[in-house]
Amino acid sequence: MEKAKLLELLEKDEEFRLAVAGLIGYREILERLEEHDRKFEEIMQEIKRINERLEELYGILAEHNKRLGRVEETVGTLVETYLLDRFSTELREIGLDLDEIRGVEIEGMEIDGIFRDEELIAVKVKSTLRKRDLLSFMEKIELLREKFPKRKVNGTILCMRADSSAIDLADREEIKVLSVIKRFSPSRG
Repeated sequence: MEKAKLLELLEKDEEFRLAVAGLIGYREILERLEEHDRKFEEIMQEIKRINERLEELYGILAEHNKRLGRVEETVGTLVETYLLDRFSTELREIGLDLDEIRGVEIEGMEIDGIFRDEELIAVKVKSTLRKRDLLSFMEKIELLREKFPKRKVNGTILCMRADSSAIDLADREEIKVLSVIKRFSPSRG
């Protein structure tokens, strides 16, 4: 058989092409590739089902996050109300009137405080005071000092509990911390 005829048969005759492929071992390879294609398609379908389920779970998670946000907001309000009531006497003794507290926004930061002619007292209410919370509060105090350089700026924090490192730093920075539970050691795990 001449070469041109052989090439023509390979090109046009599928049965001949498969017979030749089988003789040289390609048939087995082609069958395996077809099997892999079938398995791959099954895997892709399973991935599609998993993605659909994940989308459903993401929706459920988003709804739970909304609900949890509402619960956190409610608990935060309850804690704030409790702490303001709990420490109202101590606050009055140091000259802070709760009716004077108001919120302001400065450079995108929300700051609650008492704003008087000669002094500003930044006020923070937290259920648990950690060092990172205190550092954030100190940034706000520093911002107030920059914006109101002629006024004395102090800080007072009301909390249910405060970790030892936060209290130690607050003492060094002369930030008053009123805490129901004086100190606790933060977990290290």
